[in-house]
Amino acid sequence: DPLVMDGPWVRVRACIGAAPEVARGFVAEVATPMLDAGRKIEAAAWVAMKARVFRKESDLKDRVLAGLARYRDVFAPAVDLADYSVDPDIGIARMERGRERFGRAYGRISFSGTITNEPALMALLTAGIGAAKAYGFGLVSIMNREDDLD
Repeated sequence: DPLVMDGPWVRVRACIGAAPEVARGFVAEVATPMLDAGRKIEAAAWVAMKARVFRKESDLKDRVLAGLARYRDVFAPAVDLADYSVDPDIGIARMERGRERFGRAYGRISFSGTITNEPALMALLTAGIGAAKAYGFGLVSIMNREDDLD
């Protein structure tokens, strides 16, 4: 979930191609999913919308949910989607850049499917999706589906 607190914060995910030497205490051991074509996966991401929120609008929730639904097309070149859903709850993240303060609406998407294009999926994982990536949004978390594991 996005971190909500007073003051500046940063969320980071490192995508490393070759495994450099890393101090064991620095990185928690986690299972990395296999990204082979044909592999079934489940994924989720918190996505911020590009338009800044300046005031409460009556149709804000509908616009955000419709925008999140359109992210389905972002994954189509990399994954044959079996399921795609948008969480009906949205939030407003308060951000600042220098002296400028603004808000962005965000929500959670999740999907499952079969990998069809490994390089395209890796590009999505590396670059992230949506806006406000510097604030921790747009990081796609993927795990192997249990029914696909040996």
